[in-house]
Amino acid sequence: MMLILLAMILALQFQELKSCVEEERVGLLQFKEFIESEGYDADHLFPSWSGDPLSDCCSWERVTCKSSTGRVIQLSLNNTRKYIRCSYDSNWYVNLALFQPFVHLTTLDLSFNAIGGWIENQGGFGSYLRLKKLEALDLSQNNLNKSSLKQLSALTSLKSLNLSGNNMGGALFDNWEGKFQRPRETIPKRIELKYDILHFDAELSVFESLEYLDLSSNALQGSSSTAQNSRNLSKLKELKYLYLSWNAMNKDSMKFLGSLPSLVYLDLSLNHLEGPLSSV
Repeated sequence: MMLILLAMILALQFQELKSCVEEERVGLLQFKEFIESEGYDADHLFPSWSGDPLSDCCSWERVTCKSSTGRVIQLSLNNTRKYIRCSYDSNWYVNLALFQPFVHLTTLDLSFNAIGGWIENQGGFGSYLRLKKLEALDLSQNNLNKSSLKQLSALTSLKSLNLSGNNMGGALFDNWEGKFQRPRETIPKRIELKYDILHFDAELSVFESLEYLDLSSNALQGSSSTAQNSRNLSKLKELKYLYLSWNAMNKDSMKFLGSLPSLVYLDLSLNHLEGPLSSV
């Protein structure tokens, strides 16, 4: 009997660990309520997100929990608004504040949500994401501008950052608050910046430990700072994966490739390349 009782106690404790934390369950339901307030079919987007107190949020779609603790570690909240509108309201300020309970979050996907516009006036995106354990953040296709990205350097655990498709234009990193002036081991290893029409200022050198960089479709060759782009990219000595497709680049603009000793993968598709590359 004692062994059976002990087994039952252990089973209940294990089940309790797997159940989601109430504070996080409430936060998720508030997020769903916000989607409903926008006039969208939240039940269609989040059919398993139930207000039933016995419903375990770790079993909901778009949510991943750590099995041993029941804490939410991944949220896939991409494309929740369903329609990209030309005007923006302040409701997303409340939305971002809802992420405060998720202190163990490691991966957050907010792509295709049109959360830009108001953020610049609210002091920057990073001021609302006190997520010290966040490792991967996807903000692609959100109509963000450079000013709205202030304080992202406060996310000191960040390893992967996707800012593609925000049409930020021009030099990017010189406008970031803090400019990632922090220990080398806390600098992101992976950055995606597709379709952003960028060129790169000297501050790119602070990403010297970068291993993955996607600059596809940025019209780098057409930039007035083509030579500067090449010099700055040549500083990324630990870069292993580099994507430069759709940039109208020619051989002369890619001589920096010889300065990347760690490179193992290179995408130069759909550029203006002719003849041998032996001189690169």
